[in-house]
Amino acid sequence: MPITDGTRRFISLSARLTGFDRAELEVTGLVETYRAVAAQELGAERYERLLNEALHEPQKPTATLRGESRAAAQAVTHLWYTAVGRAVHEGWCPRVPMPRASYGRRPV
Repeated sequence: MPITDGTRRFISLSARLTGFDRAELEVTGLVETYRAVAAQELGAERYERLLNEALHEPQKPTATLRGESRAAAQAVTHLWYTAVGRAVHEGWCPRVPMPRASYGRRPV
């Protein structure tokens, strides 16, 4: 699957949030799956706002995110570490099937 600009942005966001590097995230085979889950469950507007705020100033720590963007960042981080979505709003708890090849690799 070709890597798009949207995928690159999600990998950059995920690397900042999780502490894993791009290669570690890509090798899981879950980048596009998790990007799709995050975009769908957060909604287009909230997802784009998170990307813009978190990636706008690369030197600025993501810990400075506030409000809805902070909750969205925590949800994406939680998704990477547990393979389970965490509610940003009531009802968001998707279960994402993991490809068999990703078992036993970091991150989840």
